Amino acid sequence: TRTNLNHACRLAIAKQIYLYRILNDCSKCAFCGSTRKIQIDHYGIEFNDIVNNFIKDKKHPVKFDRCPNTLIKKFKKEDYHFEREFQEYHAEHAQLQALCQECNLKKNWIKLDKIKQERQKEEPLILNFD
Repeated sequence: TRTNLNHACRLAIAKQIYLYRILNDCSKCAFCGSTRKIQIDHYGIEFNDIVNNFIKDKKHPVKFDRCPNTLIKKFKKEDYHFEREFQEYHAEHAQLQALCQECNLKKNWIKLDKIKQERQKEEPLILNFD
């Protein structure tokens, strides 16, 4: 499923996220300055969009193994080249920032609210059966 692909892609970039934490000041939230429950967040192009752009017009894995430590889906050994290509693509296109858990959640809710508002602005579909 698509969820499994996203999980495998997230696991594939775990080292990039770890390196970002080490090489950058991730001690406080980029939005509010909080030092509690800091998470690494994608901004500009969101993670799901990076995955979507990468797999567009590309054959991608549909079967996955499980990581023995986390039980999260991971790429199979035979999909090594796909995984490496994704890692390189992510490294080129991702912009990361440190956010506290609360701001990260708020950011996602604000994004969903904006989508909802944009949809409400669209012309209503009027069906005429005369």
